Amino acid sequence: MHRFMRWGLFNRNICSPVLGYGGRSPSGRWPRPTEHGRRKLSLARAGSKARSPPGPASDGCCPAIIRLIGADLLMAVRFLQTDNLATWHTALDSEIRAVQAASSRAKKSGPSLDDLHGQVHGSLAKRIRTEPSPSFSVDDLGLVMKWKLSMGKFRPRLFSLVTSNTDQLVQKATHDGLAAVTPVSTLDSVVRAIQALSVLSGVGVATASAILSIYDPSVPFMSDEALAEVGPAGKLAYTLPAYKRLYETLKSKAAELNKLEGKSLWTPGACERAIRFGTIALRLGALDKDAFESAATNDVKPSEDDRGKPEQPVEGNDAAKASSRGKRKRQNADDLTDNALLRRSARTKRKS
Repeated sequence: MHRFMRWGLFNRNICSPVLGYGGRSPSGRWPRPTEHGRRKLSLARAGSKARSPPGPASDGCCPAIIRLIGADLLMAVRFLQTDNLATWHTALDSEIRAVQAASSRAKKSGPSLDDLHGQVHGSLAKRIRTEPSPSFSVDDLGLVMKWKLSMGKFRPRLFSLVTSNTDQLVQKATHDGLAAVTPVSTLDSVVRAIQALSVLSGVGVATASAILSIYDPSVPFMSDEALAEVGPAGKLAYTLPAYKRLYETLKSKAAELNKLEGKSLWTPGACERAIRFGTIALRLGALDKDAFESAATNDVKPSEDDRGKPEQPVEGNDAAKASSRGKRKRQNADDLTDNALLRRSARTKRKS
């Protein structure tokens, strides 16, 4: 609770500045969001930095608060529920537009996200993939951390921790980690690589997956967008079990898409990049949201709860409900009439 109060998510009256709740009512129920809260939610979905009108909360939404409220606010399309190949290809091809849109909205201090993305996935990736005995230096690891922090939530402490490692330790750990996914990456080899990279200070599961994805594009990066798509709503767990679940889910989805394609084009890493860049591009307006969502929703698979259930005719249900309501109204009217007759009969007896 104290952590929530420090972030401004809750105050003493247990009210949320993002949702605009004014506390519980005397009946104990939460009221509906106010107009201020609805505007906050719309700004969070759109990723806009426009200032909100004066209200009970401070302007702007902290990324941590948005994650606590629900990670599905970051999502515009549920990618895993569609098999539309055009949707997936459009999302995967939106990488440049998503990075440029995010770079234009970021703060101008230091290297831009566009430059960092080009260095990490351009010159650095090319050099690492062509080396006979690949490994990262401290400077390379610092560059990867800058890129990762610019893509997600900024944690300045991580950069200082990463750069505090010795160059010899970084080279040995990264060499062992990259060797584990050579020549073919599987879930077991990726887990061993993450464990080898985790000996470095400031390197967790997400950063280790970023390092591996630069060397091997088939390895998925543990991005917030992919976690929000796969994991439970409102919970982003940067743990090894969560990454295993992410890897298996993306691997299964890649197999489905490859079956539709008729050839092996999709990997877990490609599916993750499509989810990440497609979500960012939609959130920042780099893609046509209406056209994209209409294409995705035209081929949405039924959920597991809806599978195997017979479809009920809507008109029949509505007619049955209307008939039931009509019967209750007539019964109530008859009861009122009978009660009125009984009271009149009682009054007549008393007068007589």
